[in-house]
Amino acid sequence: MNQAIEQVIYNAMRRNEIGAGVGSSATANEIIKGIKPYYQAASQTERQAIIERLNKLKVEPGVPVPSNIAQLLS
Repeated sequence: MNQAIEQVIYNAMRRNEIGAGVGSSATANEIIKGIKPYYQAASQTERQAIIERLNKLKVEPGVPVPSNIAQLLS
């Protein structure tokens, strides 16, 4: 599942790099939409790992991940 999630993140960032820009909310929305099915099917441990991965995006210049990410994925 980790590779699939990383691929979703990579694809969203790559697609939006030229258009809206990597740091746009459109990129964050695409990532959330792509990861949501994985999150909903995940165990509690896997869900925590997904949240941690998305939180890492917050500290990097790039995607504006909302603070209520767990609620958006549920």
